[in-house]
Amino acid sequence: MKGVYLVLITFVTLLLIINVKSEADKVNKAND
Repeated sequence: MKGVYLVLITFVTLLLIINVKSEADKVNKAND
């Protein structure tokens, strides 16, 4: 079961990173 948790944590972390990057892109575009 530990493997399942690792996959879930990795998936959630990737989603968070993608969300942060897209938010940063929005801010950068707004600043231009």
